[in-house]
Amino acid sequence: MANLDDCLTYSNWVPLSCSAVELLQPRRHSLEQGPSTVLFWANHPIRYVYLAGSVCNLKFYSTKQDKRRVEFELDDGTGPAAPVLIFQADEIPCDESQFVEVYGSLSVYHKRTGVIAIDVRVCPPNLTREIDLKFEALRVQTELLARSDPLPALEPAGASRGFVSLSRLPSEMSAHPKFRLIDSI
Repeated sequence: MANLDDCLTYSNWVPLSCSAVELLQPRRHSLEQGPSTVLFWANHPIRYVYLAGSVCNLKFYSTKQDKRRVEFELDDGTGPAAPVLIFQADEIPCDESQFVEVYGSLSVYHKRTGVIAIDVRVCPPNLTREIDLKFEALRVQTELLARSDPLPALEPAGASRGFVSLSRLPSEMSAHPKFRLIDSI
């Protein structure tokens, strides 16, 4: 693959379980565009993830430069919790133990793979929704990411390949052509 943006899993939202975030492997690459280190699941580069789970270990920091930061771990019951960071937070977007959906980009910090949150949404208590979100992440990991070949990028909007659904994206994100949730193959 000549360009990371040519891969379906790099240029779109990938629903993952929290434990899968820990399993992503950083690799260095020498392509002209993109970061020098990219996180991979098998042979699939991943940049944007969608996670859902309960908030644990919620912390709010304020620095001398008046920059605020929120840190928490997201636990979906699949194994290790995924660390989540929100930079320049004016307020804490959730409470301890609340069920939330997190859209964010992957990063390695403090020698641990985590998520830099772009959007955090508190969900009303709904066991069916929690099960659906966990099943979706598991399905993507077993059906799509289990393939050994990198997936090609999507065709332009309006193409009928059936790869993605925009229905579950926050409206301000779905307007961006790269922000699509991988839904089915």
